[in-house]
Amino acid sequence: MPAVTSKVPGNGTNSLSWTVPGAGMDVESVYAAIDATGAGGAVTAELTIADQSGVVIARKVQGVTVAAGGLGSATWGLRLDDDTGASTPAASGALTLIQKAVLGAPGTFNFTGFPATYNDLLLVMILRSVLVSTVDNPILNVNGDGSNHYSTEYVRGNSISVTASGANPSPSSTIGIIPGASADANEYGFVEITFRGYADTTHNRFKGGNFVSYCSRGVASFPDTVQGGWDWIQTGAITSIQITTNGGGNFTAGSEARLYGLL
Repeated sequence: MPAVTSKVPGNGTNSLSWTVPGAGMDVESVYAAIDATGAGGAVTAELTIADQSGVVIARKVQGVTVAAGGLGSATWGLRLDDDTGASTPAASGALTLIQKAVLGAPGTFNFTGFPATYNDLLLVMILRSVLVSTVDNPILNVNGDGSNHYSTEYVRGNSISVTASGANPSPSSTIGIIPGASADANEYGFVEITFRGYADTTHNRFKGGNFVSYCSRGVASFPDTVQGGWDWIQTGAITSIQITTNGGGNFTAGSEARLYGLL
């Protein structure tokens, strides 16, 4: 399709934005031409492209020295392709940020309204519990299901000991270990969990995945790592994801969760 262009004055700081016209459009190239007016000198322009969540996916910086009294403007452009030409589709396994939530006050996480068009989902979390304890456990439910439809197996270890545990069936899945309110200040745990075949409606025990967590409670304690797998024993598609705590409370303000789609 034809290039989309616009112009801005050569002096000062300016910005332009475009909305990609419809799904299936790939950014094929980015270009920036620079000129200026006035006293002259070195001029730098930077063109960035970000997705709807604000993540920069392309950047081009171009600089030039302009003579005093030079006339012109900075020209910015995007060239888009609608996949009917030689553009390259996104590679399988590419990550797309779907939703991001950062708690402004103590609370839990509930993801809904995500599309069923990805192969799998990945949830990345940075968590700390309000429970008055050195540790707590993040808990997973899907579709608001609190019945005995989950199975979980995991190994927890540090430099002193390794233990294995699990539950089948159970009303939720325990997906790691995170610091509680009694851990050192500003200590957070990291949890990643996959949802394989989340939109599948055929295979029982197919919707599940793996998880891994890392928990540091402070300088006087050895960090704990947990690695395991989980399963939701139902045939319906996963349409919502709930993350709560084993202690029955909330995550602290500043806890964060990001949901990605995998092609």
